[in-house]
Amino acid sequence: LTVKKMNYYIVHSTATAFVQELGAQTANSASIIGATSFGALVAAFWQLCSMENELDSNGSSRLTIGYFRRVFILYSLFPVIGNIIHAIGVGKGSILIAVLGRFIVGLGSAELFHRQLLSSCLPAPHVVFESANLVHSQLFGTFCGLVIGGFLALFDVRFQVATISSLHSGSYFMACLWLFHLGSLLFKFKETDRVEVEGS
Repeated sequence: LTVKKMNYYIVHSTATAFVQELGAQTANSASIIGATSFGALVAAFWQLCSMENELDSNGSSRLTIGYFRRVFILYSLFPVIGNIIHAIGVGKGSILIAVLGRFIVGLGSAELFHRQLLSSCLPAPHVVFESANLVHSQLFGTFCGLVIGGFLALFDVRFQVATISSLHSGSYFMACLWLFHLGSLLFKFKETDRVEVEGS
């Protein structure tokens, strides 16, 4: 969730500058920023439907760690792809492509699955504590996203073969961060025995 919040706020420092550079109205920057939230709503709806399909006739759900692992891997791919598309859109000067990229980033929101994983795998006394940790991680992600986004917006990143503009360096940074997160899921998130969650 820390990475997710970073990804949402990291473009705040450059979205307005991007649309102004194109000569468009400043209000278009809200579309770039808000597209992620719309994508997250679509993702949340799919998550609810997915978890509802796991319920049996008694209202209880049997989920495996392997199920969560596959879901989190899938949801980590969306931000990688979305950030790259957003960076390409900024590079081409296309607001539409940039918005599409941010929408795909939002599809990677898996907050409901995170909370379901906590309630599925932790003893009841630990759920409240870990839920509070989720809130703290979101606040930390917000802070890091704004600070890192503002820092990357100060200069261009130059390599021998290419120069990454300050307007889209944040997206490339987040794509790399999500790839690292994806690698940690593949190697550290191990499948264990099935866990059972009783429906309310």
